[in-house]
Amino acid sequence: MQVSLRTLAVIGGVVALGVGVAYAVGHRRGQSREQRINLARYRWKSRVLIVFGPHAEDERFLTQMEELADRAKDLKSRDVVVLPVLARGKAGVATRRDGAILRELFAAEPRHFRVVLIGKDGSVKLREEFPLDANRLFDVIDAMPMRQQEMKARRGRFSPGQSSIVPR
Repeated sequence: MQVSLRTLAVIGGVVALGVGVAYAVGHRRGQSREQRINLARYRWKSRVLIVFGPHAEDERFLTQMEELADRAKDLKSRDVVVLPVLARGKAGVATRRDGAILRELFAAEPRHFRVVLIGKDGSVKLREEFPLDANRLFDVIDAMPMRQQEMKARRGRFSPGQSSIVPR
């Protein structure tokens, strides 16, 4: 099976934007699964969106990746890291072995599509079996208490119309 240029461009675009490349994989012998797929490195720093697909040409996977690529700026502002995981092919972030570990951890069958959102606290916030609309994703994230605190802190730093120069 051949991967189309469109598929590679969409997936490559997400990765190139820095939205989807950041996950740690241990390569030393004797490491446990938890050490190999170190999602804990994101705890308290990033929200993780894992996009599972059977292969790079799966319509659901393509739809999801295009939706995310179109909203990369919004993902970044919400500290979201996207991890594409494919059961077949080389376009996903994880190797086949690492993808299998992630699939086992999140009960994602190789032939199925699944999206899993992990909050900054490390807990699963959302699981879907179909492509997730970006607005729905952002609604879920924006309703989280930690995100509410982040938005309040950002508003407090600089309000529209407020001068960045402090008078003496």
